Amino acid sequence: MTNNSPYATTSKLTLILALTLGALPALFLLITSTAFLLEGEFVLDVKRLLQVFLLLTLFATTASNQGLRDAFCEQVSKIPGWVLILSGFIILVGMVSSFLNATSTVHAFYSLADVALLIMFVAASLVIAACRQIAGILFDQVIISLLAFMVIAVGIQELIGVVAIANENLEYYSYIGFIHFSHPRFFNQLQSWTLPALAAIPLVFSFSKSEMLRNKWFSGLVCLVALALYWCLMLMSGGRGVVLCLLTSFVVCLLIFPATRLVALRWHLPGLVLGIVMFFGAAQISQQSLLVGQAEKIPKAQNTLVGDSENQELSKAAPASEGRLMKQSVAGRLSLHSSGRTRLWRDSIDEIRKLPFLGRGPMNYACEGRDSRPAHPHNFALQFTGEWGLPAILMLIPILIYLAIIIWRKQIRLGTSYEGKLGGLLTLSLVAAASYSLLSGILIMPSSQVAGILVCGWILGLTKPSDSPSKSSQKIPALLLAFFVLTSAATTMFTVAEFGKREIRELLIAPADQLKPRYWQQGKICKYLD
Repeated sequence: MTNNSPYATTSKLTLILALTLGALPALFLLITSTAFLLEGEFVLDVKRLLQVFLLLTLFATTASNQGLRDAFCEQVSKIPGWVLILSGFIILVGMVSSFLNATSTVHAFYSLADVALLIMFVAASLVIAACRQIAGILFDQVIISLLAFMVIAVGIQELIGVVAIANENLEYYSYIGFIHFSHPRFFNQLQSWTLPALAAIPLVFSFSKSEMLRNKWFSGLVCLVALALYWCLMLMSGGRGVVLCLLTSFVVCLLIFPATRLVALRWHLPGLVLGIVMFFGAAQISQQSLLVGQAEKIPKAQNTLVGDSENQELSKAAPASEGRLMKQSVAGRLSLHSSGRTRLWRDSIDEIRKLPFLGRGPMNYACEGRDSRPAHPHNFALQFTGEWGLPAILMLIPILIYLAIIIWRKQIRLGTSYEGKLGGLLTLSLVAAASYSLLSGILIMPSSQVAGILVCGWILGLTKPSDSPSKSSQKIPALLLAFFVLTSAATTMFTVAEFGKREIRELLIAPADQLKPRYWQQGKICKYLD
């Protein structure tokens, strides 16, 4: 369990920086999920702005501290040369496609920003892995505490919303809830990354120096409350896809990693049951408020035949009504349809057939076709292939297979140790998110990207590191780190500049093209750039 890293005896400053950098993604999720930071702005746009500053902070701070640089260089040195070469070719393909498909300089910059975000997604995960290796279990305790606090805060906010709306005799439904997310599905994306990992709360707290946190009753209560609220909100939001992907990840991972079964099922099963109870309680409150609201609409008897007839009709109709909270929940949306996704996938496949080599260009899925087409096809594999081309996806596939094998071997090696149990839960999150990326835009939205950076880096940082890399082996990692610093700085400057120009440019968007998120909330960039 203990961290035997060569960085364990490093300076106190490096340890503090490692804990701080590791906590930043979790703080990002906590703050942006519970508060409005810029009044009058779309929440997704604000999150994108904060995300690029977060990435710049991660890379710049790592570059400025010797201990962090050494740990980062070790992470990079573990990557085989063929993976780095293939990754370089993929980046090159993305850049060429960006320039060849751009209709203007600004359009090219937006495509390059999309390429940069995917590059930094991977690189920032290595930074988080380095932080975890330096800080060890302290890292686990800080992150799991922030995630638990986020879940409980969001859950309480939403349930208070249900009760408050019920007190006004109005009905609650998910599309007016989750106010700190642009759409309930963006909340589901965050859930797929974080929900399985929450079962690690008692495991991580058991090594805390605080007697209260070590108490099994306290940590178990916190875990059950967090899981119950998360499952309840998932049912309320109507996310059928995320439920399917989470259940699939549980089945697959629990079959492959027996060491994870007990710690996962021990907390998720009672959490799910309690969450279902919470959900039906919220639905009952909403239903009762709806019936009261309908009853108040019935005019008082006016001693007329017409009035009596209207009263009787309204009285008969009220008990049969069903609130939107139930209709738009998972329980109310169990019909087997794709919500239009299959049409989006067909559009993407058509794009691949037309432009197989370099695609339509990063972020350009919605540049052609009907106005109602969203800004991404809700399937990352088809999106990447259609925008980057077949050569890019063919180079990406062996890298993903290699990563899957590495994670599998790591879990087998760690076994039933502390790191093995925690890694198993994080692998559940990774598998759930990976499968959900085939049904959603989880890999392109700012909050879910930040959550992915945190979870992926957390997994990578669980293994015990080797000796500090030699100076000669640090050359390429150091150059890569400098590249990431420059890339994040350029992306930040571009994003800040464009953030101030959005309002003018978005006036050119037709109503049918509005509220289609991608880089910004109004995500059809190519529609309003000459």
